[in-house]
Amino acid sequence: MKAPLIKCTSALVVVGMTIMTGSGSHADDHVAALSAGPHIYSVSADGSEPRSLNVAGIGLARGPDRRIAFLQSNRLAVMSDDGSGVRLLARAEQGSEDPRAPAWSPDGHLIAVGNGRSCDPYADCLGWSVRLIDATTGNLRGAIPSAKEPSWSPDGREIAFEGGAALGDHHAKAPFSVSVARPSVKGRRTLARGGFPLWSATGKWIAFYSITGQDLFDGLHVVRPNGRGERRIANSEAVLAWSPDGKRLAFIGPFGPTKISVYSTITAQIRRVGPSDLSHVGGIAWSPDGSKLAWVSYDYPRDADRLFIAPSSGPGKPRVLVRTRARERIWTPVFSADGKRVLYSLWHLR
Repeated sequence: MKAPLIKCTSALVVVGMTIMTGSGSHADDHVAALSAGPHIYSVSADGSEPRSLNVAGIGLARGPDRRIAFLQSNRLAVMSDDGSGVRLLARAEQGSEDPRAPAWSPDGHLIAVGNGRSCDPYADCLGWSVRLIDATTGNLRGAIPSAKEPSWSPDGREIAFEGGAALGDHHAKAPFSVSVARPSVKGRRTLARGGFPLWSATGKWIAFYSITGQDLFDGLHVVRPNGRGERRIANSEAVLAWSPDGKRLAFIGPFGPTKISVYSTITAQIRRVGPSDLSHVGGIAWSPDGSKLAWVSYDYPRDADRLFIAPSSGPGKPRVLVRTRARERIWTPVFSADGKRVLYSLWHLR
């Protein structure tokens, strides 16, 4: 299932931005650096020192020990958050889907990643599975069939994922479903109708994008891991991120006017943080200490993107860290392990 966004299906080309001043080039990068497609950049959290890491990739996910997992063409790769030590681990076919970041296990030993079957750059994959890849060796350690969009439980024992009949689960009662399974055990339990699940760090909630029927979207919901207590939070996009402590949920919405908001599981209150736009939603990231949010907003008049940063609570206005040129898109921002820089991917649409 694709999120109900305006999809960028144009061919991709490597592009140089005006911010490409610095160098993160290392000897280990040569395989990744020469690949075509979107490239990875970073900028200081105060907006200074923008630089290219000289690494091709998209779908960034921060893991332990400064490691970043990402997608490079049809491969899963890892590197340090300064762009060094790039290693290609395993195949991870994505087809025409919008880029979705892989998911680190809590102990950092495994990376769960969606892998499509019979994929085409301009069409949906015919089938999906979640592959569990050893983060050191790249070996396959397990797989969940008819699944995508993985998210680990905080104890690492279970994985929430998007399943359903549309992904090949012949026992499913709905086209798209939020399900949970143990990596080492056959079988799954279905929690709700929807997709894009994300497990909170407290383990108490799984946030997801509700789908009540064929392409009938009902916005952001949360549900308990046992399938109980489902509630609707807001009419929103399928772009969300839990705070590091698992008590706050950032999302794009509610609709009209569009904004990035934060929902508190403690008070059930929603607080607006800054502007956003539904025409292109490139991602949301929390700083490691939970004090800041970074997100991508589309600048419609310029057909360009802006990368914002703002305090996640209290006073302080949003600031623009990066402004792209026309027809350039920013995807999947993540903070470095020390919270001092924001990494992101950039591509240019023909």
